[in-house]
Amino acid sequence: MIDARKIVESIAEIVINVSVFFHTNNAELMSKIKRDSLLLEQKIEESRETERAEFAENARQNLDRLVAAVENKASARIVFSDTAVKEADYLFAGLIDFNVHVHDYVVTENKILKQHIQSEAEQYTRFARDSATKHEERLIQGVCQPTSSAIYLDMLNGISGIFYNLSRLAE
Repeated sequence: MIDARKIVESIAEIVINVSVFFHTNNAELMSKIKRDSLLLEQKIEESRETERAEFAENARQNLDRLVAAVENKASARIVFSDTAVKEADYLFAGLIDFNVHVHDYVVTENKILKQHIQSEAEQYTRFARDSATKHEERLIQGVCQPTSSAIYLDMLNGISGIFYNLSRLAE
């Protein structure tokens, strides 16, 4: 049986570290993120409850996509526009809070909290989608660089996937 509480806690810790790495490019922190991701993968593999385990695994894969994008940003020394950084920071902060809400739901199974989680996931997923569209407009205007485009869009897709799959854990 999957311990969704521990899975959500692990995801939350990794997201916090990724958001810090996004700004610091600390190599030791990236090593910790990768170790924690492997441990998370092992926790999920050991689970027996297939439906929740599938959502947890999908969230982990999206988290890995996010980690890879942020690592690529750092290794290629890509600089994002101020707008892109603000959008990413907003999504990171929202994802950190969202993990707390999902964790609390897994512990309490509060139906009102479940509704809030679903609404919040939709709100942040919509924000990420709108950010991708705005990014494309900035790219056309020459404000954003083509070298940063794929990385930024991978980050947005990873974050959206995490929101979606964690919201499915709260079903």
